[in-house]
Amino acid sequence: MADAASNQVNASAAAPTATGGGTWDLTKPTISSVAIADATDDNGKVDQATVTFDSAVRDANITDGDGSLAGAAGAFTTGTADDDTTTFDRTLDTAAVDTSATAAQFNYSGATTFITDLAGNLLNTATDGTIADGDVVETDGAEPILTSVTLAYSGGKNRVTFGYSENITLAGGDGASTTLVGNITTAGTVAGFGSFDTAGDATVQTTMNSVSGSGTSSILVILAGETGGLISTVSDPGTEPSGPFSSTSVGSVKDSASNSVNSSAADVAPTGGGSWDLTDPTAPAVANLQAGSDSGASDADDVTNETTPTFDIGSIETGAAVNLISDVDGTIGTGTETANASTITSSVLTGGDAGTAHDITSTQVDTAGNESVASAALSVTIDTGVAAAPGVPDLTAGTDTGSSDTDDLTNDTTPDFDIVAGETGSTINLISDVDGAQGSAAESGGTATITAGGLTGSATGTVHSITATETDLAGNVSGSSAGLSVTVDNAAPEITAAEMQDTDDDGTLDEIVLTLDEVLDDSVSGTNGFDATSLADHGSCTGEDADPDGTTTLSVVFACTVAYTAVGDLTLDLVANAGVADAAGNQVATVTLDSGSVPAITDGAAPVIVSSTPADGATGVSRTADFTFTFSEPMDEATTEAAFSLTPAAGVNAFSWDGTSETLTVNPASTLAANTAYDIDFGGPAESAALGDPDMDAVTIGFTTASSGGGGGGGGSTTAPSTTPTLDLTAPSGTVTAGSAASVIWTVGGSGISNMELRYSADGGISTTLIATGLDKTLPYSWLIPASLQGNVILYAKGRDSGGAYLATDQATLTVAPASAEPPPAALSDGNLPTLSTLTDEQAGITRNEEGRRVAPDSGTAGPSPVSGVLEPISVVRPGQLVRGNSYPTIYLVTDDLKRHPLWDATTYFTWTDSWDRVVWVTDATLATLPLSSPLLPKPGVVLVKIQSDSNVYAVDANDGITYQLRWVPTEDIAVNLYGGAWADYVIDVEPTTLARYDDGADMTSSVVVNRSIMKTRAQLAALVAGTVQSTAVVRPPTAECTLSVRIDRSLGTGSSGTDVLAMQELLRCLGSFPTSVAPNGNYGPTTEAAVKDFQADNGLDTLGLVGPATRDALNAYLGT
Repeated sequence: MADAASNQVNASAAAPTATGGGTWDLTKPTISSVAIADATDDNGKVDQATVTFDSAVRDANITDGDGSLAGAAGAFTTGTADDDTTTFDRTLDTAAVDTSATAAQFNYSGATTFITDLAGNLLNTATDGTIADGDVVETDGAEPILTSVTLAYSGGKNRVTFGYSENITLAGGDGASTTLVGNITTAGTVAGFGSFDTAGDATVQTTMNSVSGSGTSSILVILAGETGGLISTVSDPGTEPSGPFSSTSVGSVKDSASNSVNSSAADVAPTGGGSWDLTDPTAPAVANLQAGSDSGASDADDVTNETTPTFDIGSIETGAAVNLISDVDGTIGTGTETANASTITSSVLTGGDAGTAHDITSTQVDTAGNESVASAALSVTIDTGVAAAPGVPDLTAGTDTGSSDTDDLTNDTTPDFDIVAGETGSTINLISDVDGAQGSAAESGGTATITAGGLTGSATGTVHSITATETDLAGNVSGSSAGLSVTVDNAAPEITAAEMQDTDDDGTLDEIVLTLDEVLDDSVSGTNGFDATSLADHGSCTGEDADPDGTTTLSVVFACTVAYTAVGDLTLDLVANAGVADAAGNQVATVTLDSGSVPAITDGAAPVIVSSTPADGATGVSRTADFTFTFSEPMDEATTEAAFSLTPAAGVNAFSWDGTSETLTVNPASTLAANTAYDIDFGGPAESAALGDPDMDAVTIGFTTASSGGGGGGGGSTTAPSTTPTLDLTAPSGTVTAGSAASVIWTVGGSGISNMELRYSADGGISTTLIATGLDKTLPYSWLIPASLQGNVILYAKGRDSGGAYLATDQATLTVAPASAEPPPAALSDGNLPTLSTLTDEQAGITRNEEGRRVAPDSGTAGPSPVSGVLEPISVVRPGQLVRGNSYPTIYLVTDDLKRHPLWDATTYFTWTDSWDRVVWVTDATLATLPLSSPLLPKPGVVLVKIQSDSNVYAVDANDGITYQLRWVPTEDIAVNLYGGAWADYVIDVEPTTLARYDDGADMTSSVVVNRSIMKTRAQLAALVAGTVQSTAVVRPPTAECTLSVRIDRSLGTGSSGTDVLAMQELLRCLGSFPTSVAPNGNYGPTTEAAVKDFQADNGLDTLGLVGPATRDALNAYLGT
């Protein structure tokens, strides 16, 4: 350092003290930002960099040649000298089209001058005063420009690809966005990207739904996406936009620096024109309503009640979408293509009671978004209304086989029914409440006729409620019609019994009484009936017709020439003529009957004396002559001889018979007195030789002997004794009391009367009321006179033959006094009935054996078994116990007097108790020590009783001891008051023979007190009987070789016949009860009755001669294995 004279500063001088310290600027300036831009021509080329410093710099220290932008030279400019901003513009705009910040790097080399601030401090950079890569991150201020537009068709889509001068970011990224894309309209506008100057005639009708390429310089816009986006064109095929494309600056399309697209850039002409698919697909095939959705009468009638039916559409292009359209409800569904078809289930379609018609069409949209025209229409009717119910079915006259063609009774199991339809074109369905669906038929002319598919019938008639429903054309089913009650009886009446009779007692068979299993129709008459075509061994016989009379009994009358009453080898052909049928029209079949058929002909004709010497009324009869009697059939010689008597007595020297047992000769023991009136009587039971045949009625033959020494006269007459039926009503007479019991007594004479009927009239004979019918002609009847009767009453006794015809009548006029003012008993009483033991098993010493039976203890004594004769222990028996032996199934109640009372049957048993487990088993020897006493009947107060042949219902009351009385329930009102509305459920049928064991009690009134809590219904008793099984194990008697070949399942008595009777006779014969001199024949007569009594006595049973439940069980114990 020197002055002007070149003198150097004296380095040896003393150092001065500095002043003004701290005022220098020594801080280096820094770069705040460098912003690059496409400032000239909007051509996508960066041509300007604006540098901003944190303090003013000296412009004089910035040299143009030291600066470069993207490697190109330029010049610096500034708006104000020496400020904090300077702008560098490239001299030549030759850079590549790229508006990204990385494509335009600004540098200052400092080769000429360094950049300083006004104090001369160098720019603070890596190399002070210079700007190099890495000293600053340029700010991207260059707006991107659209550089290309490419049209293409690829992947089944029409596409537009936009190219830009740098990577573009889409707001929201890739994907569908109305903000980013918008619509192409007829003006060619694509919102967010610009608009075509020349639009063409392609119009995208919905929002474009696929955009991709965010973050790259190529943005792909698919105009029609997978889920829609339709393209329509004015022409087919149309043309896509073809003019230059003008950019639009919007906020949704920017570069990474958020610069929007430069809208001032030059337009871009699209490339790839003509590649779009703008051809509409062809219309789909006509839609088809699926059979499963077509609920109408036909699965192809396009009528349905389904509101969301399913349709099949064909002729669909691969990948196309399908739209289903209703002219009523608009678009009702969309679908996709599978195998060139589509299946679409519609949304809810409008329906209605009368049906709503829809024209169903469809369009298809191909993958490019082109939509076809609509298909041809399918007319579908949606009917959601309820079908109208049809009329009540009517059984056609042609299949109503009953006596009237309108009685709805038929034997046809597939009858026809006419039904009035509720709607035109519907289908009628026939239903039986028994057998279900019976068939269907289409309506025609307002009606339908349906043949039932098969109705259940039976001999007693099966009642069906026949109803109908209606299915309309849409498949809507109506409610049921009202029901028609139709009875189907498809079983022909069968003959169950046939009995030959001699109705006029002349010894000639003249009638057969047929019993059928159901009532024959009595509406036919004239020649309809039965014919007899063959009667062997009875002479010449001709048959007459017999008309049905509305009962189960039919009498066929014959005229035979030979007086012979035994059935013998009689063969009878019975031919049912037309009209002999039940009410349903079932014809009785032709049948041949004989003594071995089923049913067998039985002999109901009692033997008679067809001729006698002397004849009845003869005079001058020889005093030494024999008596000769010819019978109408072979006789049992022993009983016939025993029945013979002569008055005055003369004794019998000898009886002699012819070889047929039909002619008897009696040789008196002494000469008869002269000129004396004698009576020959056959008064005892003179039996037929045929088992089961009726006994001969008592007969008297009167004659007068010749005078002393006189010769005989009057012998050899063939005149038979009088057989005219007579009836004499002998009691009651005079005055009787209402509400009391009166014994009705009569005397029957002659022959032909089989049973009795009693009636009374309270109006002088204008009308009559039945008392009882089918009564034994030899027994009196106890009549419970109704308490309501008063004044004069006519009592009628009528004698009837076996067919029910009246043969004789007598009557008596009675005065019925009012009932006593003394009221009847106020309540049913227990009387002194036995009670069941309340001892526990432990107290009674009862134990159970290995079979679970309750066994009585041994008494320590022994007695002989009535079965085997071997000694066995005597059991301890206590009053009130229900006991049975080991060999017999009968159950007994032991009373205080240690007598055993048999329970009548299983139903009776369960009126006394509720379980078989009440039974105590004792040894057979024990039963022999207990005297047999009267049977126990249904327990008083537990049930009501009646017999099948009488409609009267009785309450059972108790007398003192084990006796019973019947108290008539005279009216239904009283029954309801006493026993409730279901009173009939308490009624059980008892065997007619049990009525004789009851006393007559006072009529029941509404004031009588009954205990319904102890009563049991018929159904309860049946369930107890059916639901439990009493052990009936039997120890076989020593005659174990004797067996029963047929099980006996019914009660038997005099008049019964069949294979079970024959099997029983053979068993009893083997056991020694039935005489070996008589051949078993299957007919239950006096010999069989005596054998049954013998068997009952041997087995400790009541000797009634009838086979009831207890005797039946004892017999069935011999069933063969």
